Amino acid sequence: MKKLVVYLALFLMVIASACDVIEPENKENVSKVEFSFKNLKQLPDTLTYVVWNTFKDRMVNNKKVDGVVDYFNVNQDGTASFVTDKVLFDIHDMVTFFVTIEDTTGHYSETYPSVRGLRIIEGSLFANDVDITSKTHMGSYSGTNNYYTVFTPTDDLTDNEKSGFWFVDSVGFENGPVAGLGFGVAGTGYTYEAFIEINGTEVSTGEFSSAIGADLDNSYSGANPFGFPGEDFLNNAPSGLTFPTDLSGAKISVVLKATNPVLSSIITYPVLEATIPQDVQTGTSYMLNVVEDVLPEGTAKIIIEI
Repeated sequence: MKKLVVYLALFLMVIASACDVIEPENKENVSKVEFSFKNLKQLPDTLTYVVWNTFKDRMVNNKKVDGVVDYFNVNQDGTASFVTDKVLFDIHDMVTFFVTIEDTTGHYSETYPSVRGLRIIEGSLFANDVDITSKTHMGSYSGTNNYYTVFTPTDDLTDNEKSGFWFVDSVGFENGPVAGLGFGVAGTGYTYEAFIEINGTEVSTGEFSSAIGADLDNSYSGANPFGFPGEDFLNNAPSGLTFPTDLSGAKISVVLKATNPVLSSIITYPVLEATIPQDVQTGTSYMLNVVEDVLPEGTAKIIIEI
């Protein structure tokens, strides 16, 4: 008996989708699928991870359907490894593996409303005469160039320029600043949020989904609108802080997180960070560092007996 081993790579995919479940009729010719994951978050007992697959041209009631492969939880270190059996017919027909978070009660609940379908990892399969490979969607922020600039564009004063920072580049260019973040729009079900630590207090500058356009919070800024994510710290200082301030030496971070209010505190991944120099020059762009090896990823090894 021969065995064909196929490796697939699965990476972070920032979209959300509900899934219909079907059970295969043919229970013969079972083959093995070995999964291995890392950088997954611990879930409460009422939630679980689910591996699904999609099938080529399989429809029920004129609707494409997905099949459950297995349910699993993760270890304390965020890893998970397990083996599941799949029908040979299903393996031939697969086009994608993906992982979601589901409510273990099997339905929507008041405690965890609408968590069903948030895709954490996805790997698309492409068959040819030689092998099957996986297509990476968003596995890393490596290779992106990301900048911030310290200045205060939302007021007309010039004596508080170190009291704001924005994700822009090229402030002094003739045509004005351009977006400082080099990655794409956060997918459905996810958003970005930026933070800065001011004198030991972490302050959110707001959520945003794109490098272009204002973020969702301007609680501390002045009256002049500015069309990029960031914040001027001029007004409404939180307890224990005084605005305007001097951001020299402050720490900046950007996270990718789920938009679902139940999952947003669980599914949060730091992606960028920087420390503003003590001798920062206002109006000058500085680079943010990519946080490596924090996004979920994994592999699937299919062993087909032929």
